[in-house]
Amino acid sequence: MTRLLLVLLLLGPSQEQPLPDRTNFLIEFQVKRPGLITVLDGSSTWGLAAQYTYTEKVIETTLDSKGSPKGSKTSVFEIIPTRVPGFPYRRQIVKNGVPLTQKELERQDRKQEEETRKLEREVQKYAAEQSAKQKVHPTPPPPPRTWRIEDSDLLMAADFQLVGRESIDGHPVILLTFKPNPGYKPRSDIGKMLQRASGRVWVSETDYEPVRLEAQLDEVISFGMGFLARIQPGSRGTFERRKFNDEVWLPVRDDFTAKAKVLLVKGMHVQEVHEYTDHHKFAVDVRLKFQDPVEK
Repeated sequence: MTRLLLVLLLLGPSQEQPLPDRTNFLIEFQVKRPGLITVLDGSSTWGLAAQYTYTEKVIETTLDSKGSPKGSKTSVFEIIPTRVPGFPYRRQIVKNGVPLTQKELERQDRKQEEETRKLEREVQKYAAEQSAKQKVHPTPPPPPRTWRIEDSDLLMAADFQLVGRESIDGHPVILLTFKPNPGYKPRSDIGKMLQRASGRVWVSETDYEPVRLEAQLDEVISFGMGFLARIQPGSRGTFERRKFNDEVWLPVRDDFTAKAKVLLVKGMHVQEVHEYTDHHKFAVDVRLKFQDPVEK
């Protein structure tokens, strides 16, 4: 009898671990969203992402009114870190299925080098200005801040609810659903978008990083006061990320389908699939070097 009870106990249903407190989980998720400074100084996983290179393949398919494909084109890019962390070089190597020539690559590289130098000057100027201000008017460090959900435009624009635990590639994640919060007036573009969308997001329980996002548009989103483009309801997207070398989260696949009107006239129905492969750390002793064009 004792042995039977033991077997029944082992085979019986086990109690699932309760979900984290909603408020604390959302606050931790928001606090770990880095800004520009953390990207530049490398103090976050996003800063680590600036040390990685990978390949991005983009397949753009034009769809008819029924959603059937009419034609497609493929482009390939190399994502390469630059001397300014957080601002990678998206180097196109294939356009419309045709590899770029060496001359086209060199022209692209020279343009990128000019933009990188310009950005370096802007970053140095900003750093010098901040240093000068600190010397003239030194400010004490701010007191420790207690975060609240009300502090975040991201968390207030949508109603997030924790649903359950799952596993993606062996990594524990928390599944959340979200829908618009109509009673809130957003201050940012991402907040305005969230008030027009609904979906699900899987967040790493240990790193608080978004692992997968599924979203669909419930209302029209306008750009350029509605004159440039209007993205129609029913547009949807899926975005996936994975952890590499147990230190950094990087994209692996994006897939979105959108219906839009451009300049209030031209209708567009397209699907774009972005596949990211060959993720590896960019060697610190490797630098892209381009020759300046010869003056006539």
